[in-house]
Amino acid sequence: MLKRSNSKTTHLELQDLMLYRIHEILLVASPYDAFILEEDGRLTEQILNEYLAMNFYQSPRLWRVETGKSALDLMTKRDFDVVIVMLRLADMDSIQLCSKIKEFYPDKPIILLIFDESEIDDIPTDTLRKNIDKVFIWTGNPNVFPAMMKSIEDNINAKRDIVLGGVRTIIFIEDNPRYYSTILPLLYKEIMFHTQNLVDKSLDATNRLIHLRGRTKVLLASTFEEAENYFNLYREKTLGIISDVRFPKDGKIDKTAGIQFTNYVRQNEPYIPVVIQSSNLKSALKAKAINADFLHKHSQSLLKDLRKFMLGNFGFGDFIFRNLNDKEIARASDIQELYDILHTLPQESLLFHSKFNHFSNWLANHSESHLATIIRPVSVEDFKDTDELRSYLVKSLATVLNVQHDKEIIDFSIEKLKHSIPFLRISRGSLGGKARGLLFMNRIIADSEINDKFPDVNIRIPKTVVIGTKEFDKFINNNDLIR
Repeated sequence: MLKRSNSKTTHLELQDLMLYRIHEILLVASPYDAFILEEDGRLTEQILNEYLAMNFYQSPRLWRVETGKSALDLMTKRDFDVVIVMLRLADMDSIQLCSKIKEFYPDKPIILLIFDESEIDDIPTDTLRKNIDKVFIWTGNPNVFPAMMKSIEDNINAKRDIVLGGVRTIIFIEDNPRYYSTILPLLYKEIMFHTQNLVDKSLDATNRLIHLRGRTKVLLASTFEEAENYFNLYREKTLGIISDVRFPKDGKIDKTAGIQFTNYVRQNEPYIPVVIQSSNLKSALKAKAINADFLHKHSQSLLKDLRKFMLGNFGFGDFIFRNLNDKEIARASDIQELYDILHTLPQESLLFHSKFNHFSNWLANHSESHLATIIRPVSVEDFKDTDELRSYLVKSLATVLNVQHDKEIIDFSIEKLKHSIPFLRISRGSLGGKARGLLFMNRIIADSEINDKFPDVNIRIPKTVVIGTKEFDKFINNNDLIR
């Protein structure tokens, strides 16, 4: 039988998420390094274009200075959210500059942007860790800029948004700057693309932007201890793990750290998706032995294969129902379709998807993090049979749909007429006084829970379809009815 939760944990609304945003960036680069960055055009424009291409709507402002002294002087006059330093400065050593910034602004994120790993070979690891938050490599693709900024934002917002807001995360373990400088942009681009597609298209532009605040976060870890800490803090909110094999553990490079970490994960979460990345093909057998997928780092299709893994395991895209032979038997593109399919879904498919937390992951990526958090700890063993499990999931989804129908304006479509949606809208624009009054009463009825107090009485507004003023104005103009 299902174990009921009595948790009183505060749950943040979507508009309360992502409080920390990067708005001001200081780039410290020599004229030549800046020229390389801007080879294909103005760097500010490139960053803006990349933010838009990755479906991020707010691009930060970039300030550039050529010397360390200019950077320190400007930082006394303006409050920058992050500082990006390049190595070739005329007046002082770049690491010395980073050390001074950390001395005066200890909480200020500092990124060292280089062109090749060989540039930092002679810099002691302890010195880098003490003065620099992360090293990134410029590969000629400006999409690394939004990835760097979003990585910092996710790290700072993680505890609040994940614990209180129910936002999901991907733990990405990689200590090689070249690889995470390439893979992070892919992760963010995929996350934003699918989050946009999953947000209900009937929402207005403002509400869509608010829903995007609930996107999946990426937590970049470069050591065993960092990854372990992230997993212990957020394990029930983790969609999956992408891990290197060889990275630092206990202060030293460990050739099997990824395997050890996956074993630790399996002891606590047997079914969480894990993919192991390595340049050594022999690691594929080790990954298989611990029920993890494997990707070869030197494969020409690495990014394509990683994208396929994300779509198949992290709850992005349509919910694809499969049987035990991995054959697709149905798919749902929204919560209503998921609800409809669950009624007749074969038993083995229902058990399979429940066992691997596919419903929870998918709902979280559909901005239903509260429900996803409720059903995430629920196990198939908590129910006496499959019918009870099915009933629990159906009732949970029905609650979500009822709230959506009662409190949101749903855009009209023929498909929507099949469902008991009380309020539909044709076209945009103002609703008008009468329709607005009906919508307000519909929300009052839903918020008051008056139907629960009088179960024998059906208190509701009549099913309503409203034509927005934009369609009315279009009709007037097209028929030349203005006199």
